[in-house]
Amino acid sequence: MKQERIILIGASVRSLAESALAEGLVPFCVDMFGDRDLRACVVEEECRTIAGFSQAAEVVRHLPAEVPAIVVGGGESHEELLQRLQQQRRVAGSASTIRRSPDRLFAMLQQAGCAVPRWSLTPEDRDPVVAKWLHKQMDSSGGLGVTRWSEDSTPAAGSLVASFLQEQLSGPVFSCTWYSAPQTRQPLLVGMALQLSGVASLNATGFDFCGNVGVVNPSPVLQTALEPAATALHTNENLLGFWGMDCVLHDGVPHVVEANLRITASHETQVCDSGPGVVRRQLAAFAGAPTEPVRFQSRPIVRLVVYSPRSLVISKALSDRLFACRYSHSHPARFWLADIPNPGACVPPHTPLCSVYLSDIDDVSAGDLQALADLLPPGCWQITAKWLRKYQGQIDRLQRL
Repeated sequence: MKQERIILIGASVRSLAESALAEGLVPFCVDMFGDRDLRACVVEEECRTIAGFSQAAEVVRHLPAEVPAIVVGGGESHEELLQRLQQQRRVAGSASTIRRSPDRLFAMLQQAGCAVPRWSLTPEDRDPVVAKWLHKQMDSSGGLGVTRWSEDSTPAAGSLVASFLQEQLSGPVFSCTWYSAPQTRQPLLVGMALQLSGVASLNATGFDFCGNVGVVNPSPVLQTALEPAATALHTNENLLGFWGMDCVLHDGVPHVVEANLRITASHETQVCDSGPGVVRRQLAAFAGAPTEPVRFQSRPIVRLVVYSPRSLVISKALSDRLFACRYSHSHPARFWLADIPNPGACVPPHTPLCSVYLSDIDDVSAGDLQALADLLPPGCWQITAKWLRKYQGQIDRLQRL
């Protein structure tokens, strides 16, 4: 029987490739890391490493036109890539540009009755009531292109054409995963996760993406408050498949701060318990198939992106040690590693080294934390039980609102 193929393009596609393989698909993977565990699960000819998204369309041009593509992890904001891909083949992803139009996005959400942060396209027009502002590039991804704004850091005239200012809100940051099926009037909430960024204990800086903590059974009050915003995006942008909203629970009220119209990184923390998985459901949505997704159920799985505190050259011994701690279906573990660099790889300071997964945030022992500290290079793992309790408290707030 001929196997069904799929093209996956993104900054890192390892997790989506593993999902595709589990669903019986054959992925052709294009990303910026080519990590060891990705290359271990696909044949060498089906994995290409790129320096930038402008190269991706040419890399897959030789593949038959009937092979569809899914673009994630920053690639969805690269208009040239999407246009060139759509000339080649079907792309199972949104072509909406609303993420690069804060005026349109936030006005739409406000009209739907949703709380949003204050925003301004120029420093001169910012609301004087707001004490803290973020400067965000409109194509920012993974925290890159987001900085704290101050009077001293005012960009030169004209440099805000592709960026804007957004109010910095306090409170737990979380992402919601929605699924828009064909010919439905409203999307289905299928998962929620805390979103971590700029975590000093993981050696990250600024707003660098540091992972997610799955939220089981978010409060009905919270879900009800977010549904109008999700329905407005679903309807006005003609969305299909999986997509996400980033939110902040500020003063007890959920504020939508960003829309990510693609399969989000947090899909790994929400395990689909039956039926088709993430990739097949995405393809079904764009093929017009009325596949009704099952709500994702999970323990509060944790994924933490560990950044290197210094420049590292990955030895074979270190790569082998990390690689030996991958997830195994036959021997489930309390923690495991992924996104493992190849021997000889150079990891600059404050860039991702690997990902650590904890099977249940409520059941992490001091022994687990010490084992991880011993496994990773010195100074890379500084997570403590006290640090984990902070996020357990944030989960409680989202579940009991």
